Amino acid sequence: MIDLSYLKTTTGNDQNVIKELISLFVKQLPEFNREIVNSFAAKDWKALREAAHKAKNSFEIMGVKKQAEELKQIELLALENKDSNEFSSLITNFLNTCQIVSKEIEDLHY
Repeated sequence: MIDLSYLKTTTGNDQNVIKELISLFVKQLPEFNREIVNSFAAKDWKALREAAHKAKNSFEIMGVKKQAEELKQIELLALENKDSNEFSSLITNFLNTCQIVSKEIEDLHY
């Protein structure tokens, strides 16, 4: 699921920088989860849009493209300022992907 090629290219394959960025990403995952789940539960579309946007950029950098695309969908749906049936499955996918990505990062030993 993770593809570090973009990260390796943009850092000149500097392992210290890559390790630091991966560590930052791992620390942000619980925050992304909390912000997305809480803002959706509160139907705070502005906060949901902002949280999805922030998470999307981080997932793009980590090369988790499918999840970045789904976060973009959340962002666009939240821009409409109304509830949508799509939110539930997109947010469930997001939470599942976070678990998978966390495990993959653990297995990378960075």
